Amino acid sequence: MSRENVDDLRAFWETWNTREAPDMSLLDPEVTYEDTILPDHVGETYRGPEGVARALARWFEPFEEITISLERIVGEGDCLVSIHVVRTKARHTGIEFESPLAYLYRLRDGKVIHFKSFWDPQQALESAGLSEQEMSQENVEIVRRGTALLNEGKWDALLDLFHRDVEFCDLANAVDTPQVLRGAEAIQALLIGWSEAWDDFGLEVCEYLDADPFVICDTRWYGTGRESNVTIDVRQADVYELRDGKLIRVTLGHATTAEALKAVGLEE
Repeated sequence: MSRENVDDLRAFWETWNTREAPDMSLLDPEVTYEDTILPDHVGETYRGPEGVARALARWFEPFEEITISLERIVGEGDCLVSIHVVRTKARHTGIEFESPLAYLYRLRDGKVIHFKSFWDPQQALESAGLSEQEMSQENVEIVRRGTALLNEGKWDALLDLFHRDVEFCDLANAVDTPQVLRGAEAIQALLIGWSEAWDDFGLEVCEYLDADPFVICDTRWYGTGRESNVTIDVRQADVYELRDGKLIRVTLGHATTAEALKAVGLEE
């Protein structure tokens, strides 16, 4: 149930920035929501899916633009925390604002029975009783999600996992490709280029090693040249470094996981 809870919560937030009402089927009929962040909402509790919908409408009202980007979901079972970045532009003043944001959820039988907002993600995590180890495990989940998005060709969603200052290094780069790239858009363009040049292009991670803030992946990359029919099937170790729930550095092409661990100052 815990994996389903995470997936359902992720789907709940995917509709937010479309300005459509989220799928209220995730909410228990007796759900309560505590808003503790907007000045005129502090201390107010909304009850039932209709109350939550009213709270969402009040969120949109003062802003010309508002996006709440989901960075990661932490926890398992019936207690989860979602961590976001909120960006707004005031309707009347044009003032722009950006801040971290978090929600703590309690679930019952796969439904949200209570959730609460926090400006400080750390406070939400402490309220949920989550440990640093669970935070580190979320790094693995982010890399695992990135793997799935690459294999599905969901490039915009994959782009959201990258830090704006991300650095990409391919130790086995082709002669016509830079070894180092910087910026999420440059990396996205490279990956799209790879997928267009190869049929059945993708990767399979055989093992994830959690070495916070790094995730080391024993990876098989595969594909068939679209024009040449040449096949690749390469086993290597790749290193992902995360900061604040985003991929800040990606290094592909170590020969072994032991080599990758040594490269980041760790020993197997």
